[in-house]
Amino acid sequence: PNGRTLLHFEGAAQQAEVWVGDTLAGKHIGGYDEFLIDVTDACRALPVDQPLPLGVLCDNGRDIDRLPSDLSDFTLYGGLYRHVHRLYAPAVSLETVHIAPTFAPGSPATVSVRACIYNPTHHSGNVNVAIHVTGPDGSSIHQSQKSLAAWNEMVEITSFSIASPAPWSPDHPHLYSCSVTLRTDFGESATTERFGMRHAEWVDHG
Repeated sequence: PNGRTLLHFEGAAQQAEVWVGDTLAGKHIGGYDEFLIDVTDACRALPVDQPLPLGVLCDNGRDIDRLPSDLSDFTLYGGLYRHVHRLYAPAVSLETVHIAPTFAPGSPATVSVRACIYNPTHHSGNVNVAIHVTGPDGSSIHQSQKSLAAWNEMVEITSFSIASPAPWSPDHPHLYSCSVTLRTDFGESATTERFGMRHAEWVDHG
């Protein structure tokens, strides 16, 4: 109910406008990052028995306010150089999950899981969040479930410790997996992110 229709662009250089019929559904500046355009309202204004007239205008023209410049050491092609996906999402869904581990060799690790939700209709009720983290060997590291009021921006949804973390390295690229599921009256959305335990430091005269 009240679901959203989204277009997920993996890359469009260098600036993109997305049109549904003669309606501008959204813009994006930046040719090297992925982005979402919500076309729900624009689609609802069209007859349901006709194909979707979708247009994407990409512009890589010179713009002194937009880096990179023509002095870059890589090409500045324009256009859709990666895939575009059509997604259907509940009215309230997960938008981004970010895992931030704090780790020093020989010490326990602390992991913070933060998330932001996509809530264009400003639903103000509670949402249920379930988190499940597994280790590089597939064993369960952390599980939690809680009910939270719908939020704005990026917030921490859980944090936990790992007593003996397996560090990531090129020779042994151990990766943990974090699955987050969001449930509301509108439906369920879920995502899984992988992360590793890495540590770097600058040593004086080292």
